[in-house]
Amino acid sequence: MYRFNMKLVGLIALLLFGTTFSGWSEQLTTVGVVDTESIYLSYFSDSAAVRQLEALRNEIQSELDSHAAELRRLQEQKLSAESQGNESLALRLDEEIFQKAQFIRDFQRVKTQQLEQRQRSLSQSDDFLRRLQEAIRLEAESSGFTIIIDAKSQGLQWWSREVDITNKVLDRLR
Repeated sequence: MYRFNMKLVGLIALLLFGTTFSGWSEQLTTVGVVDTESIYLSYFSDSAAVRQLEALRNEIQSELDSHAAELRRLQEQKLSAESQGNESLALRLDEEIFQKAQFIRDFQRVKTQQLEQRQRSLSQSDDFLRRLQEAIRLEAESSGFTIIIDAKSQGLQWWSREVDITNKVLDRLR
């Protein structure tokens, strides 16, 4: 049922083992959490690139809504043809409905992938990543954390608000 990132689980187990049994270690390992996706969305919300991405998202949604309306129109025509006993028209419309539904699924899949790729490329720009890493490092050091894990990491199921530095990192970036 749960998929765990074995590297993350192993790292956490190693850290717990190391902090429990390493009497010679003077520093206690403390783990913090940061939601980089949330930072990205908040930090870039006013940027031109994000506005363009949102415009594209709205354009795609509008086109998807148009196709969905066309599908509903075809379905209504099929029901009308069936109620009038016109089986040949109903069969032809049934085929059109099938093709339109398939087109909508494919369109939605392709456009979703395009939007995700574009968002990834924005969030992975060298400048943003460098600034984000620096802000995370500064906040982690000032808060006394020795490890920071992204909130979207596989296997990370729960964390206390006290270890979430997302808002503090965002404040540093601003």
